[in-house]
Amino acid sequence: MSEEISMSMGQRFWSIIVSPVKTFKSIGENPQILFPALIMIVLYTLTIVLILPETKEFTREMLMKNPNFTPEMLEAGLKSVVITAVIGALLVPPLIWLVQAVVLVIFNQFSIGQANFKQLYAVSIFAWLPVIIGAIVKSVMVKFMGMKAITSIKTSLALVLPSDTNSGYLFNALNSVDLFVVWGLILLSLGGAVVMNKDSKKVGLYIFGLWVLYTAVKVVVATKFAPAAGL
Repeated sequence: MSEEISMSMGQRFWSIIVSPVKTFKSIGENPQILFPALIMIVLYTLTIVLILPETKEFTREMLMKNPNFTPEMLEAGLKSVVITAVIGALLVPPLIWLVQAVVLVIFNQFSIGQANFKQLYAVSIFAWLPVIIGAIVKSVMVKFMGMKAITSIKTSLALVLPSDTNSGYLFNALNSVDLFVVWGLILLSLGGAVVMNKDSKKVGLYIFGLWVLYTAVKVVVATKFAPAAGL
């Protein structure tokens, strides 16, 4: 990184979409973690909180199908859903960024790259922006369309299947290929390559190879043990 590139935090969030290479160079030169992480977590939590009424209503409808559920059990289950959703929104993003950063650290170690953990964790945070955008899109659509949209809205390749298809190997496989997640993985590969000073194609093959392996295992497990759950 011979030429120093200075960007404000707002510029980074915008430029990561329109000019990712330049932005990742700036992130590599001045990796900031706390502030962008807080912004991401707040945004992600808001997407969850926005549709809590619809989530509770959907959960209520599902639980009421079980004749063994008493009103007390139902209310306890709904409270648990709310608490779990909020806690998950706060904890899941940092854990995902940690996993992604560790994956990049392993590549950096074996390829004798030039990045450190802080740089790679910062890359992971900003590369997650497409997932945030996808969550915002889904939440807004659920808010306008109602609780039934929770299971019908898809941003994955499962869009090509009939609307009543919600199980099986093909559905689970296509539903795993979420377009916003793929976009995020592309940014993760590109950002990792920039800060490590490595070939983006090699980093991309490494990242997507691991993702394909993880997805294959997830599809098999979901289809065998939760055939109608959807991924």
